[in-house]
Amino acid sequence: MNNGMVGGGMARRADHRVESGRVRAGPKASRRRKRRVKPQRERLLLHYPLFLPGDNKAARHQQFLRSYIQLGQWMLEVREREFKKRVAALRKRESEARRKHSATRSAIEILFDVAKRLDQPGFNADESRQRLLATGLSREELLTLFDQWSAASTQAENTVDSGDTCISHDTEKLRAAARQTRRDLKHLRHENVVSDAVGRLFDAAMKRSDEAAAKALHGAAQFACGLLSFLERQKPELLRPLARISEKWPVLTGLDPADADAAQAKLKRLQLGADTIQGRLRTERAFRESTPARAYARILVETIWTNRLLIPELSEKLRAMQIMDSEATIDFEDIPPWFKLIAGLPLFSTASVPLWAKAAREMLRAESPDFHTRPEWSSVRRAFSPHEKGRVQNKILDKITSAMRTIARGEPGEPVTQSSLPNSGNFLRIRQK
Repeated sequence: MNNGMVGGGMARRADHRVESGRVRAGPKASRRRKRRVKPQRERLLLHYPLFLPGDNKAARHQQFLRSYIQLGQWMLEVREREFKKRVAALRKRESEARRKHSATRSAIEILFDVAKRLDQPGFNADESRQRLLATGLSREELLTLFDQWSAASTQAENTVDSGDTCISHDTEKLRAAARQTRRDLKHLRHENVVSDAVGRLFDAAMKRSDEAAAKALHGAAQFACGLLSFLERQKPELLRPLARISEKWPVLTGLDPADADAAQAKLKRLQLGADTIQGRLRTERAFRESTPARAYARILVETIWTNRLLIPELSEKLRAMQIMDSEATIDFEDIPPWFKLIAGLPLFSTASVPLWAKAAREMLRAESPDFHTRPEWSSVRRAFSPHEKGRVQNKILDKITSAMRTIARGEPGEPVTQSSLPNSGNFLRIRQK
């Protein structure tokens, strides 16, 4: 009886497994079970996307930030490798210059000695030849020395002294370049260490809700801001070029109402954003979004400017990605066609609005093909029939162009720092997928 109950229970469990598909039914079922759907990998984003008013930009913005950090880390790693190679090459060149200089001096001394003993009895030409070859110079280099410098001449001695001076100067230049490269490499390593440590604290706080990690992250940020503030008071001329091309600046502030005024005064001294798009806009008009056209104009101009700042390092980041991901395991989104239009744009001003408006038209049509159907343009749509998509979009784009003229400043009175702005030729080095 017990055996029957056990057997019946086993039979019922077996029937259940068959019905639920848990029993393998031959080789085909085995193959089907092994197939697993691979999760879709996130693609790297090489350009800053366009976010229109009302868009939910959280996911897309995080994708850009993750891509920017990943590409930046790869670029820093490749730079570190190249710095090391450069230091090794400079040391090799310095060693080779020293070796050749020493060998040349030895060969000249031998030639002088040969000239003195040439007419004396017992002179052994083979011995002198072997001494010359033992210096390490090639036959061609020895022939050049023999042709250029006549034996026992004052001019030859002066030439040797001049050569000593030139070689010493070149050696000093090589040493200075090696020292600068080592300093750059040292700073790059420190930057990598700081970035990696802060990133680990952030991951621990975000993923595991680690309170200690959040506290450590706060302490590190406060310490860095304090040092930067001290440097700003002591050497403002060192930070001002960086501040002029920056749109944001880290500042320590507290509950004292005077802290806000002090922070504003500091940013004014540093001329924050003077050479950014914020410095090219009439802020009282650009940020008073009284019409949809003005809101779109500011967003489009800011998006174009942000992408222009990405261009100088884009080719380097793509090359770093090819080196670090040589097997092409990570995908990236294609660079949009409108990217070609923004590379050669002049600085934003009332005079350059037509060129910026042309790029903005292409960007808006590519990034949001049905932008005319958004609720903020309902008044424009009512003036046309439902099938006149092209005319509606052109009317909207004309309004945006007019708004660009409203928010743009005139030509700047002083030259703008061009170091952060892209060169039109840089785009030719951008490698498409």
